[in-house]
Amino acid sequence: LNGLSHPILGDTSHGSSKTNREWKEQRNMPGERVCLHLARLQIPATSYTPNGIDCACPLPQDMLDMLKVHAPDVLKEAMPMLVREGILVDYPLNHKYLVGKYVIPAALLKEMNESNKNGVDESRNVSILSQNEHYVVAAKPPGVVVHNSAWNKKRREPTPMLQRVRNVTGKRVNLIHRLDRSASGCLIFAFAEDDKNNNEQSQEVTRTIIESLQNEESTK
Repeated sequence: LNGLSHPILGDTSHGSSKTNREWKEQRNMPGERVCLHLARLQIPATSYTPNGIDCACPLPQDMLDMLKVHAPDVLKEAMPMLVREGILVDYPLNHKYLVGKYVIPAALLKEMNESNKNGVDESRNVSILSQNEHYVVAAKPPGVVVHNSAWNKKRREPTPMLQRVRNVTGKRVNLIHRLDRSASGCLIFAFAEDDKNNNEQSQEVTRTIIESLQNEESTK
């Protein structure tokens, strides 16, 4: 995207280092943030998801505040669609606000940039967006990895999403897709075993949902 003149704000690989530095130094964008949010996920029906999956993850407050201050015209134009899609909730279309300097509350900055040092137990801190007996969709916040790896085992990181979802649902889960650590939005998991501990079927469920996500009819 950067090569197509559409750099991703905050991304070190697909963004502009000069622009990223400007936003961090002059516009208070957290260092642990990439402006990518998987707001809406739609995948076609399968034998395990007979109604398909259609799930929206509301826009995080930090990203909404950035739009209010730095791109108010874009936000105003997109508002009807964002409300219709469920990406903005409880936000009136005629809402008026003053454009000023974007300032992230100190508490949020501490949570996003230093959460690996504060020792808070986030192991059950997860918002479930959709769920049936075969899958669960969770809202991933920025600054959280989706699973453990050799990289994050060397650091004191917030509890990964895989463990959070497992703790909240009480079941083992398989990750269907990834989101970058600094991104946010819809994250799908398949239950790793059913109530009868049928591991072969749970593997089939995971494969089926992955294939459905890769279907050209899927939108994300």
